[in-house]
Order: sequence, then structure tokens, then C-alpha cells
Amino acid sequence: MSGAQPVSAREQLAVVAAFVPRIKRAAWLGGVILAVGLVGTAIWALSSARLYRSEAVLLYERGIQSEHIGAGEAGESIHQVASRLQDMFTSRSRLEAIIKEMKLYRKTIDQRGLVEAIDEMRKHLQVTPREGLTFRVSYDADSRELAQKVLERVIKSVLDSDSQRRVREADETKKFLDTERKHADEDLKSK
Repeated sequence: MSGAQPVSAREQLAVVAAFVPRIKRAAWLGGVILAVGLVGTAIWALSSARLYRSEAVLLYERGIQSEHIGAGEAGESIHQVASRLQDMFTSRSRLEAIIKEMKLYRKTIDQRGLVEAIDEMRKHLQVTPREGLTFRVSYDADSRELAQKVLERVIKSVLDSDSQRRVREADETKKFLDTERKHADEDLKSK
């Protein structure tokens, strides 16, 4: 054995005890650093901007589908429906109208233009598929009220345009069926 290492337990305890005064002298520095870190973290947390998220869950119901209208939609997968809803929610014309109507992103519009404001809104608007034909739509904003109002307005706009689309499809189906019935009546009369 070399002479540098303490041999007995008493000598080992004496070596550890020799470090205690050094630790006490350095502890105040560690405490000051910890306190400064805590104060800095608290200031940063309180001064950072909060982001509020408003969410809604939508259940998509497929309308009446006929063979002549929307043949591509007859076998729509969940992915196709999700893609179409994403396009509906983030369409440029819809977002532009909502930005103008609700006077959103004024600073962005002033500095970089309306196109950048639309892109910014797209970043804050999310449509994510859930189980089946259920989708979660969310919007992030600086205040709770704004997040709720914007999401409500976007959803209303999408639902209105979707109901108009369904009415048009129903009218086209009705016209098609009326024409087919007329042809069938004429064929029946001729026979």
C-alpha cells in the first residue's frame, strides 16, 4: 500500500471532515446562484406572452350520394375527408374574409401584407382527425375571448359553405331524378 491513502476508518472520516469547512464557505455562492436563477425564471415566465387555445370537435356526416354526382366522393376515405376539411378551413378566401371582418393580424398586415397574415393564421388553425369521421379543430390566440370568437367564426363559415354545397348537390340530384322520371314517363307512354 502507498502512504497517500488513509488506512483506517478514522483517517477516512478525518479527510471527509476536512472538506466540510470548504463546503460551508462555498455554499453561500451556490445559494446566491440558485436564488438568481429562480428570480430570473419567475420574471421570464411572467413576462412571456400566453397563448390560449380554443377547440371544437366536429362530427362529419356524409350526405346522400348518388352515382352521377360526386362519383369520386362515393368512396371517400377518412384521409380524403380530412384533407378536404383542412382545405375548407384554411382556404385563402375564407381566412382573408375573416381577417378583414375581425380585424386580425393588423401589425402583420401593416408590415408584411395580407398574404403573410393569412399564412400566420394558418399556423394557428389546426384540423386533426380523430376516431372515424370526428375532427378536432383548434385555434390559438393571445386571449381566450379572441381564440373562441375566431374559431366560432371559422367553423360557422365552413358549416355555411358546406350546407350550401349540400343544398346545391341536392338540387342537382333532384333535377337529375326529375329528368329521369320524365324520361321514364315518356317511355311508359310510348310503350
